[in-house]
Order: sequence, then structure tokens, then C-alpha cells
Amino acid sequence: MSREAESIKSATVKRVKALSSPKPLTHGLIPDHRNRAVIDKATAEVKELGYAIIPGFLSKQRLNLLRNDLEPIFEQSGIRNADQGGRYCGLQTVHVHNLFAKTRAVDEIAIDPV
Repeated sequence: MSREAESIKSATVKRVKALSSPKPLTHGLIPDHRNRAVIDKATAEVKELGYAIIPGFLSKQRLNLLRNDLEPIFEQSGIRNADQGGRYCGLQTVHVHNLFAKTRAVDEIAIDPV
């Protein structure tokens, strides 16, 4: 290996070693004592079951606002009917990709400490 190539390799290795792993999304988040039990229970359920249900997380008012604000996005997405045969029958789930770029309706849910 040439001296120049060795120098480039050495500099690259040095830069890579200097990188640190990213901090978790929850870094610096300190939930108040009232939410701690809810968070701990939900975390345990996700680890055990793969999901968690948090009763009362969405108030009726917040849920109605979400339904109203997301309705145009659902209308654009349409319904996927799989009755033409194949692996699945009936209506399929339609995934809405990049939701944060399409609406601000879900922002408060995404940053809720619970």
C-alpha cells in the first residue's frame, strides 16, 4: 500500500473511532412521577407482548381532533380490496407513509412523554 493510501486509511480509521453512538430518543426526557408507573408498565408489556395498550391515553377530544385532521389523508389513501384472490381476502390495511410530512395532527402524540 502506498504511503498516501496508508495515510488516508489511518485518517479514516481515526475519524471512525472518534464517532460516538447516537443518544436514544428518550435522552434527557424525565417523566414526572405520575407517568413513571404508566411508562414502566407499558415498557414491560412491549417487551413481553410486542405492544402495549395505555387506557385513557387519547381523550375523546384528542381522538375526535385526530379523526377530523386525518380524514383527508385517509380519503387520499383509499381502500385496498383484495377480493380478487391471492393470499388475502377482504379489505387490507393501508399504510400511510411519512405521516409527519403530511400533517401536524400527530405531533402532540409523538412528543407525549408517555
